[in-house]
Amino acid sequence: MIECPHATWPRRRCRALSAASAACCAAKHAQAWSLISTLRSARARLILACSSQSRYRFMVTPRQLGPDLVLPDLQTALDPGDEHTEDPAMDPAPDPPSASLPSTSVSFAGLLSAAARLSDAELTAQVGRLAHAEREAAVSLIANLAELDRRRLYLAAGHSSLFVYCTRVLHLSEHAAYRRIEAARLARRLPVVLERLAEGTVTLTTLCLLAAHLTPQNHAELLEQARYKGRREVEILVAALRPQPPVPDQVRKLPTPSQPAPPPALHSPDFTAQAAAPPPAPALPPAPAPPPDRPPIVAPLAPQRYRIQLTVDADTVQKLRGVQALLRHQIPDGDLAKILNRALTVLLRDLAKQKFGATDRPRSSPGAAAGSRHVPAEVRRAVWARDGGRCGFVGEGGRCAEQDFLEFHHVVPHAAGGAATVDNIQLRCRAHNAYEAHCIHGLFDDA
Repeated sequence: MIECPHATWPRRRCRALSAASAACCAAKHAQAWSLISTLRSARARLILACSSQSRYRFMVTPRQLGPDLVLPDLQTALDPGDEHTEDPAMDPAPDPPSASLPSTSVSFAGLLSAAARLSDAELTAQVGRLAHAEREAAVSLIANLAELDRRRLYLAAGHSSLFVYCTRVLHLSEHAAYRRIEAARLARRLPVVLERLAEGTVTLTTLCLLAAHLTPQNHAELLEQARYKGRREVEILVAALRPQPPVPDQVRKLPTPSQPAPPPALHSPDFTAQAAAPPPAPALPPAPAPPPDRPPIVAPLAPQRYRIQLTVDADTVQKLRGVQALLRHQIPDGDLAKILNRALTVLLRDLAKQKFGATDRPRSSPGAAAGSRHVPAEVRRAVWARDGGRCGFVGEGGRCAEQDFLEFHHVVPHAAGGAATVDNIQLRCRAHNAYEAHCIHGLFDDA
């Protein structure tokens, strides 16, 4: 039960205010519970629907979304205990008053089989509607968090900050709480960001990257530049807004993790002394293993300038020192950026030659032998140039943008007599190459 702090004041000071204050606090906390529960439910439905195997039915006042699926209104709450985990290290936070939350009856039977019965078109449309509903719920939660923050109702609930309230009462993860609080405080300055979030033109991740740089004068332009951009693209945009100086080259040896001492030999004096001594006390548990290496960092500092940070082994450092020594005539200062650029240029040239036969002096090819799966270098060069080094699959939503794991694909399958010619060979990413094989041969790995 949530109590208003005014209830602890002397009776003569709060007799007229305590009832109204307690009702205000309870209603606001209940509304926060309602929104966060709806958001969790919308996200769960979206994830399950994306797996082509799930669908929900809610026995509440509905807003019809599609065949056999209804979504509760944004102000309709679910059971706050349906999708959260308790932290045993923390005292359980009090639940909102049950009188403030409408009762709901949720049936989860047959979720996977229900979505499996949807056609491809119905499932695609369903996922789109669910994603839109999730954005609406997130925007409503952020707007109400902004008001809850303005009133500082988290203090009345016994928490020192809105972040603690979000993690302990709403059971958001630390990262999710930070992003929603950042967006809520930005929305109080610039309410238009709520509209952009609801449209899906910006995400919470990109909005948090831009938050420190948005002003009443430039927010319209920056939000337009960030429209449908990913995190990496927005990081480049932020680096252009606030360029940072270059970082100096640095090669530093990391500390070596300590190794436990080996046991003494069987006939050593230490072993004899240990055998004569009384049994030792139970040993402490072994020290935890050292944390894994951090992933490499490629972060923009300014337009056309990046910071790269990675961890390598001693053999790589030895090779780097050798290259620096051999290039002193061309690069006297041993600049690592220049050395890396030259090394990658050579590597890229070799890989292009192996992958699609790139060469400065192309020669005519007699073509592939009859019945051979070999794709001649001349064909590979032409196909790579025509497709721009990118997957050539075109679906209902446009052309695939993947540039990784590219393969040469026979439009007319080789088994059906398709020849290795420029007209019959296209680039495909691995996923779309397997997908087209499934469409033709029915071979597809569901795993």
